[in-house]
Amino acid sequence: MVDIDSRPAPSLLSLSSSSSSGTSSSGTSSENSADSSISPIRKTRKRKREPESWKFNTAKRLRNTGQSYLSVRTKKTVDARKVKPPCNEKCRLKCFSKFTEQERKTYFDKYWDLRDINIQRAYIKSCMVEIKPKYKYSKNENLRKSNYAFYLNRSNTKERVCKTFFINTFDITDRMIRTVKEKCDEHNFLSEDKRGKHGNHRKIDSTLVRDIKSFIAPIPRVESHYTRATSCEYISPGRTLTEIYQDFVELQQKNGRSSGKFCNFYEIFKDTGIKIHQPKKDLCDLCRDYKLTPNNEDLKQEYDRHIEEKDLSRKEKKEDRYAINENKIVAVYDLEAILQVPQGKSSSLYYKTKMNCYNFTIAELAKKNPTEEDSNKAYTNVYSYFWDETQGQKGSIEIATCVLNFLRLVNERSTSKSVDVIFYSDNTFSQNKNKYITTLYMYALTQFENINSIRHKYLIKGHTQNENDNAHSLIEKEIQKYLKADTIYTPIQYIPLIKSAKKTGKKFEVQTLTFDDFVDVKDLQSQWGLNFTKDTNRNSIVWNDVKILDFRKDEPFKFYFKTSYKDEEYREVDVRMRKALPVINDIVLRKAYMEKFNLNDNKKRDIKNLIIKKVIPPYYASYYKDLV
Repeated sequence: MVDIDSRPAPSLLSLSSSSSSGTSSSGTSSENSADSSISPIRKTRKRKREPESWKFNTAKRLRNTGQSYLSVRTKKTVDARKVKPPCNEKCRLKCFSKFTEQERKTYFDKYWDLRDINIQRAYIKSCMVEIKPKYKYSKNENLRKSNYAFYLNRSNTKERVCKTFFINTFDITDRMIRTVKEKCDEHNFLSEDKRGKHGNHRKIDSTLVRDIKSFIAPIPRVESHYTRATSCEYISPGRTLTEIYQDFVELQQKNGRSSGKFCNFYEIFKDTGIKIHQPKKDLCDLCRDYKLTPNNEDLKQEYDRHIEEKDLSRKEKKEDRYAINENKIVAVYDLEAILQVPQGKSSSLYYKTKMNCYNFTIAELAKKNPTEEDSNKAYTNVYSYFWDETQGQKGSIEIATCVLNFLRLVNERSTSKSVDVIFYSDNTFSQNKNKYITTLYMYALTQFENINSIRHKYLIKGHTQNENDNAHSLIEKEIQKYLKADTIYTPIQYIPLIKSAKKTGKKFEVQTLTFDDFVDVKDLQSQWGLNFTKDTNRNSIVWNDVKILDFRKDEPFKFYFKTSYKDEEYREVDVRMRKALPVINDIVLRKAYMEKFNLNDNKKRDIKNLIIKKVIPPYYASYYKDLV
């Protein structure tokens, strides 16, 4: 409630400054709270609510400050407020002669700088004084409404103006004046704006809410692309939310219960925090945060460094491609988004948990000519390594095994004994940016006589687009094309689809891996060296900051690294610093797994159910005989 008395109208300047200070303090608070959530890189990928960016709130903010805005309801652009012409010479009060246009502009600016409809109404109320005539000539049953005079404050004195002059100075309408009158109670208190606060919103029946949540809960979750944990859960993109809602409607009709509207289903689904698509890779939180708060100086400095590193990494990758020859190989590797079986368009498959399959690809890049634009030929060879979750996982052991196979292939086909290999990848710690992959590179240089050096360069987070994305896109398109006409029941059905994904040029080479193929790089690391946290100057290694790793054949127990593409010198690390470990000839590379992995109980139960109902045909059911 806003208390308005009959004292002289307060100065608009004082109102504006008090409002500004109030807005500033709250604004600062909100900005600080926003900064506190924006400056650190978020630990989760869950999208946060940002009400300030909603269309309705944006329009409201612009409207309350007198700026032009797009009406959410009518979809029409409303012009910005501006000072309108004063009253004419016929005005009895001669208002036009009391104030200059500059003074009117000052009143206008300070009024709209209040930015709050409640404070603006309070100011208008303070400028209005009820006129009480000596005599009232009206019938009792039809009393005349009260009349008001309008005043503008100037140097603690009140100057009366006509209604036309008052309205045109602030570019408000008569509707605003009537609203202020209507909101004043019998004690002359002005009530606050209550739009959207009536509390009479329609509520969803609790039984329906329970039914929707019970329907959503059993939907199988899709495993994250990375092994790191995230707070978000994902479900397969095989069906849209509309199709899922239709399935819910059918179930409710069968049970004789209400299914509600789609908007009810959507709101409850959204509140669960579940995403209907698989998580994107390497989301650039920093770029997103900077776009939300471009005036944050600390964030701007971090953003500028981030963009500079991104540009330098891409430039270095381009220059490496210029230098490709028989003695220099550049390759990019990445793990494709998880593939699942059984997979098809049937809803009976969608609501069952599935077995995961993994496809790791290494794209050997084609040479670029500096004098030409980007060539259509991005890579010369793509090597695909495929396995399912009963054979292996998707951590550093599996990635290292695939990379070791590729290096062995490079060594065997090379006629030169001085091949330099350069790898590019993203920054996934659990897969390719850790001490196990680092150990593998040092080990490979001692085993493959034709490989002279290995260098691994990490693309900048959020900007890891590379040639592997093209290969994965071709594979996924081929899979989707197949699913339009048929169903994928077993992992082995993916193999011909991957091989045929590239329609022109050399086909993708696919190698299937079993549990017997994976090597234990974690055990290898414990034999090779124990120091991966200090450089030779005893400075700590922050692996998150590492941009380049360098390995040299003549130094099997050392590696070098840079934390920026701008650095000129490498920092040296001795993995055997002050540690006595076996010599190279005594180091044994062991197998990582001795048997297959078991499927979890939910997957076993669902696959058994699909076999019993013959959703999985008997011909394919034999594949699962030993798994379930």
